[in-house]
Amino acid sequence: MKYLLTLLILFFAFDVSAQIRGTLLKSNGKPLAYTEIELVPTYSKKMVMDGRFFATSSSSGKFSFVNLPPDKYTLSINFNDSPTDLSPYPTYFYPNAESRDQAEIFEIADSNATKTILFKLPPAFVAGKIKGNIVFSDGKPVVGAYLSLRDTVYNYSVGSFGNSKTDSQGNFTITGFLGREYQIGAFAFDCDFKKPCDVWNKLIGVGESKIFTLETATPVIKFTLRQSKDVEKIRDKYVADLIWNENIFSN
Repeated sequence: MKYLLTLLILFFAFDVSAQIRGTLLKSNGKPLAYTEIELVPTYSKKMVMDGRFFATSSSSGKFSFVNLPPDKYTLSINFNDSPTDLSPYPTYFYPNAESRDQAEIFEIADSNATKTILFKLPPAFVAGKIKGNIVFSDGKPVVGAYLSLRDTVYNYSVGSFGNSKTDSQGNFTITGFLGREYQIGAFAFDCDFKKPCDVWNKLIGVGESKIFTLETATPVIKFTLRQSKDVEKIRDKYVADLIWNENIFSN
């Protein structure tokens, strides 16, 4: 009975048909749950979007890859991708390499062959707050600008933006990881997004910060949004009209 129970535990802990299976571990040796890892064919410099090449660790850190086509692979976490809240790690390769050149090559030639491994990760990055302030060229605060956080190792530009926005004073707080090198981009729109609008035709200003490394003592990041001359003229015209009308009504 004890022998049968052991077999059942092993069966449910690992997929017995897996060609590569193992346990994902934190730097302290404890299992790391619900974290994605990937196999990448050695001929490819980027992840191949095939479900067979991705696995997510279980609550006990177990993972498995099945039905792999014959090929050679490297095993990694965050392959050519920046760390995230769910996966706060650098790109890292099995068994313990930061460079793909030093990674172990898994050669799949026999569907019946199984390799069992322990994949231990380096220490996770520590999150840190980035505080900043954005103004227009005239010094006025940029309200409601959308922010983009670029990790300079993985992202080539600040050409996308997320949900973080500046407040009524042009201030913002976003989260990064200590020791990482970043650049912040900002996009301001003349659109309240409460109804459909042509976003890029409503773009009124863009800008980016200098590149910086996030440390506990990193100062407030400040930068100015650039605007076209036409946008500046239009804004100044509306502001002048508003002041002129207010003066009429106040008399």
